[in-house]
Amino acid sequence: MIYLDAGYGYAFYDRVHGDMIFDFFQLQKRFDDFMSGAVRDQHQFMSDFSTNVSRLDKDLQESKRRDASMTVLHAPRTQFPPIIKATKSLRNDPKAKAALVADNLFYTSRQADAFAAGIPSARVVRLANADHYVFRSNEADVI
Repeated sequence: MIYLDAGYGYAFYDRVHGDMIFDFFQLQKRFDDFMSGAVRDQHQFMSDFSTNVSRLDKDLQESKRRDASMTVLHAPRTQFPPIIKATKSLRNDPKAKAALVADNLFYTSRQADAFAAGIPSARVVRLANADHYVFRSNEADVI
């Protein structure tokens, strides 16, 4: 199997660093289970819920630090890579563009490392300067 996509949390959950969106939905699911009466073991529920709250808090703190260091990003974050949203505003600001590219490289590399560690039998190929449509930006590499 060849999986062609960017290295983000929706592709593979990094248990070490977490993923804000995934961790939020996990917390919401646990809360919904509680509200629906699906929780059988209150002690286990409290332990799991507390763990999920801690993970989400860690994600939020990292996001806060990251956003503070990336002042170029004024638009709200979504599940899509910030580099796509900020491209137009960065055309005339090479310093901000370089900072954003470095930030994106750091987090996508960390995600690729987590994927490689989590699935040791996988062969992870990293393509420098590929965009989200890797089959277009790096067609020869893909083929």
